[in-house]
Amino acid sequence: MPKYVAFEDGRLAWAFERESTRRVPVPRTLLKQFLDLRWPSDPNKIPSYPQERYAALYAANGPYVPSNIAAKSAPLGEAAILDFARKYGVLAICEHAVPTTHAPLAAVQPRWAGRRSYPEVTDCLPLGAMDERFQAAMGFTGSNPSMQGLAGWEPVAYWRTTATMFQALLVIGFALEQEVEVPRWAFSEVTVWPPHLLPDNPELRAQILLGQNRELPSYGPPSLVEELIRRGSAVWPYMISPKNDWDWSTLTELYRERYLGERTTPEPEFNVSASPLASWSTSTGTARFMFDRYVGGLLDLARPHLEFRSTRRRSAVLAVDGLFGALILQLLLRLHGSTGFAICSGCGCVYTPGRKSAPQEVHYCEDCRTTTASADRQRRYRASHQGKPGNVTH
Repeated sequence: MPKYVAFEDGRLAWAFERESTRRVPVPRTLLKQFLDLRWPSDPNKIPSYPQERYAALYAANGPYVPSNIAAKSAPLGEAAILDFARKYGVLAICEHAVPTTHAPLAAVQPRWAGRRSYPEVTDCLPLGAMDERFQAAMGFTGSNPSMQGLAGWEPVAYWRTTATMFQALLVIGFALEQEVEVPRWAFSEVTVWPPHLLPDNPELRAQILLGQNRELPSYGPPSLVEELIRRGSAVWPYMISPKNDWDWSTLTELYRERYLGERTTPEPEFNVSASPLASWSTSTGTARFMFDRYVGGLLDLARPHLEFRSTRRRSAVLAVDGLFGALILQLLLRLHGSTGFAICSGCGCVYTPGRKSAPQEVHYCEDCRTTTASADRQRRYRASHQGKPGNVTH
């Protein structure tokens, strides 16, 4: 939890102390409280909302204001967001407009016994971490300010847009469960997230991230720079070949982007015969496929993981780093209508049970319930009755 959170010029400014150990329990109503921070859907609640846009939107979608328009016209409602952040923490947004947990630290060996001082820092940095003047203004100075603490900032509008996106996902999930058409406004909300935060111009981005004007030189192998200037950036990564002056990081980036760019057709379970289209209402199969992949992408950003706790009765604990991860887990429970997570006694996978299990009770996921549960019950029955009077053993 940050020691300091304040509202400054349309953004939340926060600071963590290096030795901070403050933790807060996650309430069951965390997601509900976060959803209350979303943009107002009623145009009449936005004083500066253009009437001509309202008329067009009403004809198309009903009385609804898209987040990208509300962010320019609606009040920020910073008081409620500030109160929430002081209670439960911050999102820790990086320059890619998503939480820093999307880029975990690459670990090639087991972690040492200590705890990372700043879980908000992964292979990405939160906004403001590279701005030394901002760090000094937040009280972290000297030759090594990281020994004192970490400060960062994030736009308040980002919070409201993210809360609106979560609400849209719940609406989409309910529509798919009831097999009715997905509202167009809900589809619109998930397509505009994450919102555009930083300019594309490298110098302007550096000015925002570093807090100063800086001309960024063009690094890279000379042959690659020359070819990109001559042929254009569209040749990367498929229409370009490595040269002898390429360094190792450039080589790995080329092949990584080639493989990341490949796409496959949807799985048969969704009953989708074509690639997903740009609308959730094209067909039930396509909508389910897009919905599952979108929620799966949010899980990739939050990166929930199992942690080993030998002092507990159940040593495997599902954990997340930060507020965004806690919100995503509660979103999954809400979509599934479940009360928690469990580890399958058959395959060991984490799943969401339909009811709360007793501490000593074995439990199975949907796949193992039909294949493994019956055999396990028979094995336990034979073990418990073996050697008792009246039983014949060999």
